[in-house]
Amino acid sequence: MRLLCGVQGGKKVFLRRLKRWLHRPKTTTVPLEALSVLWAHDSAPLNLREGQQDEVRWIHSEINSFYRTYVQPYRAGMGPSRQVVEQILTMLDHHGDTPSVETETAALACSTQSDSDERLAQITLREHSLNVAREAMDMIKRHHKDYEMMAGRILIIALGHDLGLCSKAQVPGGGWTKTLLILEPMIQDLPWKDIVFQAISTFQSNKPKSQEARILRAA
Repeated sequence: MRLLCGVQGGKKVFLRRLKRWLHRPKTTTVPLEALSVLWAHDSAPLNLREGQQDEVRWIHSEINSFYRTYVQPYRAGMGPSRQVVEQILTMLDHHGDTPSVETETAALACSTQSDSDERLAQITLREHSLNVAREAMDMIKRHHKDYEMMAGRILIIALGHDLGLCSKAQVPGGGWTKTLLILEPMIQDLPWKDIVFQAISTFQSNKPKSQEARILRAA
């Protein structure tokens, strides 16, 4: 609850409280098997096409297609964010078969016939994340002259905004907190880490303040 209040209190307060929460001693008891996915991206191997070590290949063809269209053209300017994007794609490749909404939300969608939640309950996290990332990339290409400079962080935000659904762990704050816990070790050295956190944690608010949060909400 304090973390959520920090979000409402503004960007600086939110980020300060989030950092303090991320790095404090954890007292919540969580089964190890439930948390295993939180470090799966470190050990899951990337499958490389023989003879082409610079092209990453995944099990699911839609990820390979996405990479060729939305990542490969911008690799030269992405710097260290490229590796993060590839890690997220690998997580979606291995763990993206889960529904793209929380289990409770999916059940509610079936009973209330909410159009948006019902659609999300019927597609996988992998499909949803790739769809959102396609929309976000197409949007910045249409509306931002410097879209190539934005590509890395927009891909991370769009592909990673629901990664918490990969884990069954129960943590304070729910799904988006799990998402940030999964992303934090991946993006800790990126200069715009706080922008990623802020976009993912605030895009569902009535008036997202950052352009990245607005892009994610629209996508």
